[in-house]
Amino acid sequence: MSPPATDLLSSSHLLMVGAGGIGCELLKTLVIAKATRIHIIDLDTIDVSNLNRQFLFRNKHVGMSKAIVAREAALAFLPPARRDQCSITAHHANIKQPEFGVEFFKQFDVVLNGLDNVDARRHVNRLCLAARVPLVESGTTGLVGQVTCHVRGVSACYECKPKPTAKAYPVCTLRNTPDKPIHTIVWAKDMLFKQLFGGDGVVTDLAEAENNNNNTNNEDSNPQEEQTNADDVAAKFFKPEEGEQPYDFLVRVFRRVFVDDIVKVNGMDDLWEKQGRRRPVTLPVDRYKSNDAVKKTASANDAKEGESSPDNEVLGLSASAAAALGYDDDHAVSFGCKSSNADAKEKCATAPPPDHDAHVFLASGVRLLRRKLALASSRGSDDGVAFDKDDALATEFVTAASNLRSRCYGIPRQSVFNAKGMAGNIVHAVATTNAIVAGLIVAEARKVLRYVAAAEGSDERAAVASKLRDTYVVPFPQCPGSKYCIQPTSPEEAHAGCYVCGGGAGGITLSLDTNVWTLGELASFLKKKLSMHLPLLETDEAGQLYEEGDDLDEDEVERYETLAKKRLPGFPGGGVGGRG
Repeated sequence: MSPPATDLLSSSHLLMVGAGGIGCELLKTLVIAKATRIHIIDLDTIDVSNLNRQFLFRNKHVGMSKAIVAREAALAFLPPARRDQCSITAHHANIKQPEFGVEFFKQFDVVLNGLDNVDARRHVNRLCLAARVPLVESGTTGLVGQVTCHVRGVSACYECKPKPTAKAYPVCTLRNTPDKPIHTIVWAKDMLFKQLFGGDGVVTDLAEAENNNNNTNNEDSNPQEEQTNADDVAAKFFKPEEGEQPYDFLVRVFRRVFVDDIVKVNGMDDLWEKQGRRRPVTLPVDRYKSNDAVKKTASANDAKEGESSPDNEVLGLSASAAAALGYDDDHAVSFGCKSSNADAKEKCATAPPPDHDAHVFLASGVRLLRRKLALASSRGSDDGVAFDKDDALATEFVTAASNLRSRCYGIPRQSVFNAKGMAGNIVHAVATTNAIVAGLIVAEARKVLRYVAAAEGSDERAAVASKLRDTYVVPFPQCPGSKYCIQPTSPEEAHAGCYVCGGGAGGITLSLDTNVWTLGELASFLKKKLSMHLPLLETDEAGQLYEEGDDLDEDEVERYETLAKKRLPGFPGGGVGGRG
């Protein structure tokens, strides 16, 4: 089949979306394979944690644009003569920005995805379908990975098959009977962290145990009103009292979650009748009431010049409370010990004293609280501090809290490195897998470019289409006799009923209570659940009712904001009513 694949790469216009783990390997491979016209789009900046696998980046690049630095590093691979012939355009931007619409996508011969989230992948998939540009999709999870080919009219689109959702854990298990490390990590992140450092009015399931104990037996009482009052009481407990010092507040929280709540759960005898369950034990809070070293670390302002982390500029706090305490080994269970002796350090890592986790819990908690209060003062509203896996204080607090709870329940404790992965739903990337997948992307892109170059309806195009493959890097038992192998399969056909690519009916039916939902809630649902970036809503009777975008006039924005607050039956022209 002609023209040769290398000529096609050098003459084709390629779009890369993502310049991270896969993106770095992909750009390197494309440049070596003599691709000459490449656009790269990536919103992210380089973090220290990227350096172990994203080889185009160095320490000096931390904080800089991934797309821009990747371009410069890839061009440096080439001799001067080839460098002048290779055009790489870097966009430090969000793929969802208006300038990257259908017309932008139409200029490319193929799109190569190296993204790390489903929502952005859906967005690119839809743009490729609308622009009729083939998409080569990819992803890796630890030692496994995949490359899939999506050509309109030939194979299924990215959204033809539903994607798995994140696993949810029963609240009763998290709150009362955890038995796995992930249970204590989710408890620390989604309950305790959010309750302590979330915005004004946040009440999590952590408070439910107290609420149940505060219920009265008054027959004339209003259950809904009682629950609201109980929520207020619970939320108030997790806020510092007037004049209470941050360290004293964190000690009070420590006593509540690792002593008082454990005593309450122990009193629920029916929970422990199940064979194999062990009752939890309390932790010695009194030994942490006053610790001058931890207090000093918690209250310090020791950021180095140029150091940055989320909201760090507000207080100039250190990026790591654990490091300030001398626990600087992120791969050690329950934080590394200070000893430089290898034997002592190994002993410390296998059975560390409870003090390590408690010290980090208190020090990082105080610093996070100080950050939260300072942010509320500077912004004029208490929006809280959101958990971020790349925020050292946040991951240290969640790790320490999780390990302390694990001690209560006899669950294996974790290192910061492992806890960060679980809290951020991360399977740590492997550079070798990224490199293999990047090579497979280029191999598949070459076939796609042959398909695009062949005349529509020709035997050559049909022959190339038959050679397109979805390829998986998979473990045994799929590959007997080896640990991992590369397994190619023919792409699936478009699925009947896919509402995105129109493989079948091309529509979707949404059932909702029209008497309860507002127009704004419907728009929010479409964006969050169906990944509709800028939904436009209209009816035959009322015309256009909702639109978003930077090009709207002020009167249009005001109109749509007003309509968004109305319930569906209240639209002009009769609205929407009945069952739907």
